[in-house]
Amino acid sequence: MWIHNRLKTIPGVFSSTWARRMLAILLAVSVVIWYIGPSIFDMGRRAWNKPDLLSICLNDKLAPWLHAAQELDAVVTQGKEKAAQLPFVGNGKIGFVPGEGLYIATPDRDNPQYSSLTLKVPYDPSIQVAIESLPTRKESSVLDYKHGMFHKYTCYKKSETDSLLMELKVASHRTKPSLLVQELRVENPTTSPLLVSVKQSSSVGSDSLSLQTLTVTFDEKNPPKEYILLSGTVTSVDGRVIMLAMATPKVSEVLNVDEKSAFTFTFVTAVHYSEPAPVMDKEKLEAVIRLVKDDIKEYFLAGPENSNLLVQHKSAWSKVWASGLHVDPRKVLHIPHPSIVNSSMYYVLSSVQAPLHLDGIDPEKRKQLEQQLRKQENCFSGHPTTHARNLWPTVKRESDIAELSHLWQLTLSKRGCSPLVAAGADGMLEAMILSFGGLQITRDHLAFNGDPDILRSNIAFHDIRYNNSRINLTILMEDDGQATMHVSVDSVNNAVLYACEAGCLSEPVSLTTTITEFSVKVTKPLTSLLYIAPSRRHLLDIKRTIHVKEVITHLDHLEKLSGPTTGLPPVFWVSIAFLIGLFHLFLIKLIYNEVCGAGAARSSTKYSA
Repeated sequence: MWIHNRLKTIPGVFSSTWARRMLAILLAVSVVIWYIGPSIFDMGRRAWNKPDLLSICLNDKLAPWLHAAQELDAVVTQGKEKAAQLPFVGNGKIGFVPGEGLYIATPDRDNPQYSSLTLKVPYDPSIQVAIESLPTRKESSVLDYKHGMFHKYTCYKKSETDSLLMELKVASHRTKPSLLVQELRVENPTTSPLLVSVKQSSSVGSDSLSLQTLTVTFDEKNPPKEYILLSGTVTSVDGRVIMLAMATPKVSEVLNVDEKSAFTFTFVTAVHYSEPAPVMDKEKLEAVIRLVKDDIKEYFLAGPENSNLLVQHKSAWSKVWASGLHVDPRKVLHIPHPSIVNSSMYYVLSSVQAPLHLDGIDPEKRKQLEQQLRKQENCFSGHPTTHARNLWPTVKRESDIAELSHLWQLTLSKRGCSPLVAAGADGMLEAMILSFGGLQITRDHLAFNGDPDILRSNIAFHDIRYNNSRINLTILMEDDGQATMHVSVDSVNNAVLYACEAGCLSEPVSLTTTITEFSVKVTKPLTSLLYIAPSRRHLLDIKRTIHVKEVITHLDHLEKLSGPTTGLPPVFWVSIAFLIGLFHLFLIKLIYNEVCGAGAARSSTKYSA
């Protein structure tokens, strides 16, 4: 009523029917905007953010990688954003960074038994492809950890409704370590042919290397083809000379892709080099040249003849990842982030060869390597590597990968894992997993020596080799803060394993494929959190010989670690809150009496006179 009376005092507001109608219309429009306005703006926002033709093209190709990216098994880079991880592919003999160049392995100066991909070849064998007639394009890339491959997707805009896809796959072959494979696939769904521009380097950045074009003849059915031969010497960091030869096919400058078709071209580069020598050795140089010529004759043919190269490569990488480690990204405390763990393990494995998976390996050599992988005794001794930040770095350039690989080889070898390191990528992975959790294999048992002070994350170790069995161990942090261990075993030849938790104070239990749960307990003096052994008697002997004084739960240990409580007791704070509430109630009653009670009436009578 007060507002209505005030408006009546304004001349002309309600003096005419026209003014009242306008006011009613404004009120109606306001109500409509209030209710449907947000939906209209939301529709406009969706229309504004609607993906364009090229984004839809890329999203179709990136969709299969979304799960791998969520599991941190792949890194997806979209558009022109900076890649989260260096796009490196390697096999221990050669390493390659697309757009940057090729690297070869050289022995470490201080520890010659270890090698790293440190020496860059002053010639880039990568191919540069583009559709120059279509300038509008979008790019995305994927670094696939599980299969050791780099994918680059480029979508070109042909018209308002048509787009073209170009995919480039790059891999340093795992079973044929002298080969760098670049596979190009162009899809042309339009009704007109397409010309693809292909460029390759024709210059060398060193006077000690020569570049020449040669012709290779296959047979009567296949016409002769040209290839580029790079040969000469490169100098290592310590001044010694390495004899090097590289053969790469010479491709046409323009490739024709017919309408409504797809074209695939497999571009294989062969690389061979010698051990470092004091001076240039002509015979060694001729030997590596013969090797690359043999490779070129075997793998030079493009198209379906080489379609199985990447299939073999992916299969070998899958076998290398036989064992595994998973860190829950939702609960990461006091340990490296799982994205850094995965990338570090990938870069290290890419920097060492996998002799167990080499093509045409001698059966006797294979048997020797498999026996070497079973030499796990005393690996891993020392503190878990979860605390070593320099072992889990963020890689920015290839030199970081070389340094990381060397540091891991040195660390694992000095902690009792030399036989596994010498076995190649398979042994390196096994040793890295053991070191991460402080898992130590001795002559009689497998001990989980995880640090209880930093054990606050969900961690899973799967398919750990031990005593002709595969062990799966998962540490789970419950909602109440207590940690538990879930253990299962896949045994060969019905091998039986037993386990007991810290101190072995409980009776040992046999492990099966069904999960067995153990509580994480901390003893004084500190002992392993879990023991696994093929002998039940051995675990009973541990109970008698380690002489434990005290056993507490992991949760109680963390509470002790955080120190004694120094605050006032809860009863004190409850009393303070009660008094504050009582004071506010008294204050509200006082104000009410003054404004609305008898005091208010007296004041009104006094001032109305």
